[in-house]
Amino acid sequence: MEEVKALPLPPQHQVFVNFRGEELRNNFVSHLRNALQRHGVNIFIDTNEQKGQPLNVLFERIEESRIALAIFSVRYTESKWCLNELVKMKECMDKGKLLIIPIFYKVKAYEVRFQTGRFGYVFKNLRNVDVDQKKQWSEALSSVADRIGFYFEGKSDENNFINGIVEEVKQALRQIPLDESKDSFIHLSENTSVRLGREEHEMYGLKQRLEELEEKLDFDCEETRILGVVGMPGIGKSTLARELYETWQCKFVSHGLIQDIRRLSKELGLDYLPALLLEELLGVRNPDIESTQCAYECYKSKLLRHKVLIVLDDVSDKEQIDVLLGRCDWIRQGSRIVIATSDKSLIQDVVHYTYVVPQLNHKDGLGHFERYALDHHSNKNNNEVIMKLSKEFVHYVRGHPLALKLLGTDLNGKDEDHWKTKLATLAQNSSPCIRDVLEVSYDELSQEHKDIFLDMACFRTEDESYVASLLDTSEAASEIKTLMNKFMIDVSDGRVEMHDLLYTFARELCRRAYAQDERGPHRLWHHQDIIDVLRNIEEGAEVRGIFLNMNEMKREMSLDSRTFEPMCGLRYLKIYSSHCPQQCKPNNKLNLPDGLNFPLEKVRYLHWLEFPLKEIPPDFNPQNLVDLKLPYSKIERIWSDDKDTSKLKWVNL
Repeated sequence: MEEVKALPLPPQHQVFVNFRGEELRNNFVSHLRNALQRHGVNIFIDTNEQKGQPLNVLFERIEESRIALAIFSVRYTESKWCLNELVKMKECMDKGKLLIIPIFYKVKAYEVRFQTGRFGYVFKNLRNVDVDQKKQWSEALSSVADRIGFYFEGKSDENNFINGIVEEVKQALRQIPLDESKDSFIHLSENTSVRLGREEHEMYGLKQRLEELEEKLDFDCEETRILGVVGMPGIGKSTLARELYETWQCKFVSHGLIQDIRRLSKELGLDYLPALLLEELLGVRNPDIESTQCAYECYKSKLLRHKVLIVLDDVSDKEQIDVLLGRCDWIRQGSRIVIATSDKSLIQDVVHYTYVVPQLNHKDGLGHFERYALDHHSNKNNNEVIMKLSKEFVHYVRGHPLALKLLGTDLNGKDEDHWKTKLATLAQNSSPCIRDVLEVSYDELSQEHKDIFLDMACFRTEDESYVASLLDTSEAASEIKTLMNKFMIDVSDGRVEMHDLLYTFARELCRRAYAQDERGPHRLWHHQDIIDVLRNIEEGAEVRGIFLNMNEMKREMSLDSRTFEPMCGLRYLKIYSSHCPQQCKPNNKLNLPDGLNFPLEKVRYLHWLEFPLKEIPPDFNPQNLVDLKLPYSKIERIWSDDKDTSKLKWVNL
């Protein structure tokens, strides 16, 4: 069977590219242009036009084209010419003569559609513009952004992103018949709009979650309701909040959607947030705000005229809520306010109800993954291996929508060997895009909470009270609660749980810190890293934890008696074999031919399978020791002198 890519592309079907030149010409658009030309696409950008021609000639080029790429970027609306081209493109699209594929480059579709966020800020602050013309631009932005397109967040592989655009353009071109009659092209536009009609952000299971959210909001109730939407990063809070807004905004005269609040407050400051909300609710440009404490005072009477629907997404600090809602005395009874955040503690004294966004079940997770992974896969319907691997990816990710999407996109079109390799390494190396998302929440932790999070990754699935004892801080319960509120850990049936993605992320952080020689404390899991430290005594000063699986060691090794002397900060030492539960005979691979010096006093957790000495070194101070396990050891007595073991709770020799 002849491959589709061998089909010739009709040269007369021109593809017009609309973009902000000053922002994208010499980077993204240049790469996209080269890729399209390599595949024989007849692309037109403004540099193709002969110098000296009037700008209106570009309108003629749009009319000559059959496909247009509208590349929206943050500074897109700085160019009135970009907006005028877009109006012309919409005119041709409405007549059925042009198919527009929107590309959202580091902006989101809803920002373009509703002119919000940084994109909307630039648009709303355009000067010397006729009101009717600006309305025309706004309608064009809304119309084109309401079509499925491509979204590049700036973190994934740009080459893969461009390749996806090229394939979509080629596929669309092949559907355009050589007969360029108007009716035939309208058929194409309608047929293709299923795929290219609107940004495809909806996840499987969204309808059920939306219904659960609507039930808590109870839109028939006359009282004001403030609802928190919470969950771990990437679980779908933003998608759900945006879907709620788009579904219910038509029921309110006054409504506002503020997304990316974390980023906006960092880049533009807290003072910017009330101004943005007033623009959304009242259409007031550059509102008169004397201070954030009384931001709504001048507009209170106007605001109280109508019930409002407000959605605040990605809130990361209590101050953001304070400046956006103030005293709430400007909010009319019967309003609905939704706050989406990854930190439940921020909203505890603010909301009436809290909705925890659940993970996708296996069926929805598989459907969500296949949407991205199998869209272009040649063996989608008949390759049992790919389908089996799909289920294994979904099982590992445990219903995390963003991870499913990013993994699926990465695997799309790859062969079986690539899928198998990716699955085999997933537990050791997470996707860079997933890592970037998780790192945002991690970076916002205090140093103390970062240390506790990484420590708890060492004891995942252990009993909560056991882990609290090992942490040995006066506020252990409070620290665990803080991490739970931030969805970095969970406690289920009394056991500390951590999502596989976060667990892999934590281990990667530890190994990366050690590899880059960053200041400790270091927690070492990888056997080669541990062997390096054990062999190079001077490298042990920053080590906090060692978890050595002897089963991963290829050969035995002997330790210098001074190996542990520099490790004054060592808290956790576990030498074990994953192939050896306690009822089997282990195979010891660590020897201590010259004995062992162990002048440590911070050790809280000491597990050493087949400990080779008859007695724990006398210089060891167990004053902080909580758990001591020495199965299959040669131990005859623990120590001869009286020692402070006031914290020791578990012993297994």
